[in-house]
Parts: sequence; structure tokens; C-alpha cells
Amino acid sequence: MLSQLEELERQNLADSLMTNDSLAINLCDYFDNHGTPNERLRAHYMLARTYTDRGEAPQALEEFQRAIESVDTTETDCDFSRLSRVYGQMASLLYDNNLPRNALQAYRNAYNFSSKANEGAIAVEYYAFQASCYYDLNLPDSFLYISENAIRMFKEYDDTLSANTGKGPISYLMVKRGEYTKAKAYLDSYEYHSHINKQTIQTSENRKLLYYYKGFYFQKICLCDSALYYYYKTLYSSKSPNNISLACQGLYETYSMLHKSDSVVKYALLYANHIAETEKTASSAALLSIQHLYDYHSYKSAAESKTIEAMKSRQRIVVLTLILVLTLIVSVYVVYRLRKYIRLVKQRIRAKYFSDIHEYSVVKDALREAKGKNAFHEHLAIRAQSNLEDFKKDIENTQNKYSEEDCWGLSDVLQNSSIVMLLRDKAAKGEKPTDQELVEFRNKVSLFLPETLTTLFMKKKDISTKEKYICLFVFARFSPKEICVLMGTKSANLSNTRKRLNGKLFGSDGSAKEFDEKILGFSQISHL
Repeated sequence: MLSQLEELERQNLADSLMTNDSLAINLCDYFDNHGTPNERLRAHYMLARTYTDRGEAPQALEEFQRAIESVDTTETDCDFSRLSRVYGQMASLLYDNNLPRNALQAYRNAYNFSSKANEGAIAVEYYAFQASCYYDLNLPDSFLYISENAIRMFKEYDDTLSANTGKGPISYLMVKRGEYTKAKAYLDSYEYHSHINKQTIQTSENRKLLYYYKGFYFQKICLCDSALYYYYKTLYSSKSPNNISLACQGLYETYSMLHKSDSVVKYALLYANHIAETEKTASSAALLSIQHLYDYHSYKSAAESKTIEAMKSRQRIVVLTLILVLTLIVSVYVVYRLRKYIRLVKQRIRAKYFSDIHEYSVVKDALREAKGKNAFHEHLAIRAQSNLEDFKKDIENTQNKYSEEDCWGLSDVLQNSSIVMLLRDKAAKGEKPTDQELVEFRNKVSLFLPETLTTLFMKKKDISTKEKYICLFVFARFSPKEICVLMGTKSANLSNTRKRLNGKLFGSDGSAKEFDEKILGFSQISHL
């Protein structure tokens, strides 16, 4: 089935006339049940192209709509390139059936999806088609805005032919506004540098409007002979009622300027007859199109209802997913904080325990040495023995009483740590620390920060990394001179930074010295 679909697509690309819809219908039935969204899009698109070649506009529009409904544009593998062509050809069909407002929305979608597919040159063409819709809707400002933008975008892609082809209708609008110099420049570009040539003028009624544009321009600048020449050329070369009625209108207006009443009456009557015929034909065509497209609008309404329902379902799924993700994040964060807290408590208890064991060993060794010296100090040894036993009991009591506590006086441990001593030595030598040494210092000091100060850092999100390091150096009792060397800053800048941190952390004004005292106050609390 896939090979048959590809063969049908090759026929379409070769502009072969497709009038047999049986194969396309079978492909749609098969892929609706067994295919991917993109395959369903391709199948219904081919059926729509078949109905278009057969001149069955309502059925073609229905299949275009089904092709659009078969894909989910939120998916990453959506075939945006083919979807843009579906919208573009549906827009052309709507425009041909005198429904410019519907065609305008379809052209917009075609432009958006072509842009998503990175098909910039094709997207510009769909963008330019919107100008024709605005022109038929009698919105000249929108028509001019879209047309000039399209010309600019065509030039960005070096498509000067298409850019100049869009200048014809603009020149007509410029003439109506009295901007004759600009109109002449646009008209020359349209005539000599666009897709217009002898062949296109002979085969396209729309290209024959060149003669009318030139006649209208010469009429407005009062060159009546030239205006009559091009109006007659429009009249005798055109077959469409619209071109003929425009030519008759131009002729009777020009003869009015020349005060030739017989010719004015003649062409005024011809214009009236042709414009009435044109309006009658257009009105009948519009009514017939609206009647034929009734089913299309029904399908469109159903599709919109399904889209709204699907959107609500997606919103509910997104909300539930967000709630689950948020719950998971909170749970992970709580577990992480608990584990970090327990690990920190264990580290502090272990440090205190080994410190006590070391002191116990020192006292024990001192007692042994005192016993070996002389009997004169025997009473001192007995006393030391008593103190040793009391100290041992204190250790046991401390271990039993504070087995789960995390508040230990570890100031000496921090001050005597290797990283603090290294940074003090570097400050004395006027050397700056490496990034790795700063990270090691931050990790070391974080073990000794009280919970209050840690929470204060986390809540204040406007504190920079440099400011946090300054707080840590103050907490570790580094002097301002040492901090200036380690942070590579001047004394005045450091003083100003500490003053600002008074407001950021504590919400009050104060000097740099007062800020240091507040931070050191936290240090004293942590040592209790």
C-alpha cells in the first residue's frame, strides 16, 4: 500500500491529471486503520488532489480537512512541509470559490507550517498570496503592507522575478493615491523585470491587467492618448468579464476627460452591462460555493470541537504531570536534606570523638611519664589518674548524651584546617587562590556554618558568588587585608560590598565593621 501511495504522489508531482478516486479511497481506508499520522495525511491529501482535478470542490475541501485532522502538530515528527501544502492548496480552492476570508486563514497556516519546515522560499509565496485576499476584501492598507513585506522577503531569497511580479497591483494602488513617481517605478519593474513576457500575457488573463494598469496611470497623469491605447489593448486582448469591464470603465472615464459624449455614452453602457454581468456571475458563484461548502464548515466545526476537547485533555495531563513532578522533586529534596543533615551530624560527632580520644591518649601518656620520674610527683600522678578517670567518664557521658546532636565547638578545628592555613599563607604572600582551592574552602566552611546563616544565604537569591565568598572569609575570621588579596579587590570596594551585604542579609544599614560583627556573632553561636 505504501508503494501505491508513493506512485500516486509521483503522478501528482508530475502534474498528471488524476480523475480515478478508487485507489486514493482505498489508501485512505487502509492508512486510517493501519498507518501513522503522516501516512494518513499523505493519503487524504492525494484523495483531495484527485477531487480537485475532477472539479469537485466540496469533496476536495472535505479531504483537505481530514488530512489536517489526521496529524498532531505538537509532535516532533509531524510532516510540516506536506501540511503546509495541504493548507496552501485548500486556500487556493477557497479563493477560487470566492471565499477570500476563509482562504486568508488557510494561507496564514500554510505560511506558518512552511516556516516550521524551514522552507523559507515557499513560505514567502504563501505569505504573498494573502495580499490577494486582502485586496478582494477591500482592505487596501493590509494589502499594501503584506505586498511590500512579500517583495522584501522575495528579495532576501534572491527571487527578484517574484518580487517584481507583485508590484503590478501595488502600482495601481499608488496611482489611486496620487503617488505617481513611485507608481511608475513599480510599473516599470512589473513590466520589464518580472515573470511577465509575451507567453504569460497571452495565456494569463491576470497578466493582461498590465495594459489596464498602464492605461490607468496615463489617464491619471492626463496623457489621454496613451491611456486610450492601453485601455483598447486591454479590451481587445482580454476574455474575462472583469478585465473587459475595467477596460470599458477606463475608456468612458478617459473620453469624459476629452469631452467626447458619444464615446462616453457607448463605453459607459458597455461598462454597466459587463459590471452587472460580472457581479451576477460572482454572486451566483459565491452562493453556489457557500452551498457546496456547507459540509466543509460542518466538518470544520466538528474538528474545532475535537481540538478543544483534546486541548483540555492535554491540559489535565500536563497539570497532573506537573503535580507528580513537583511531588517527586519535593520528596527528593527532603530526603537529600535529611541525608545531608545526618551526614553532617555524624561528621561532627566523629570529629569530636577522635578529638576526645586524642586528649585521652595525651593524658594517659603524661600519667605514665609522671609515674616513671620520681616519687616526689607521685601525688600529682595520683591526682592525674583521678582526673583521667573523671575525664573518661565525661567522654562516655558526652557520647551517650549528645549522640544525635550537631552543635560542637569546632572553631579550632576550622582554624587549624589545611585549607584555611593555606589561604592565610597565600594572603601573606600576596597570592590569589585557585578556583579549586576556593571550592575546597567553601566546602570546608559549610561544615561549620550554623543553620541560621545557611538558611539566610539560600533565601537571598540576589547575593553573588563573590559576595558569598566574602561572607565565608569573614566567618572564618580572615582580616579585610587578607580578603582583599584573596578576592583580588580593593579595600574601598570590599568595604562598600560589606555595607551592601548589611542590607541584603539583615535588612538594615550599617558599616562594614558592623557587618563583620554580625557574621562573627553567628560564628560564636556555632561554637556554643
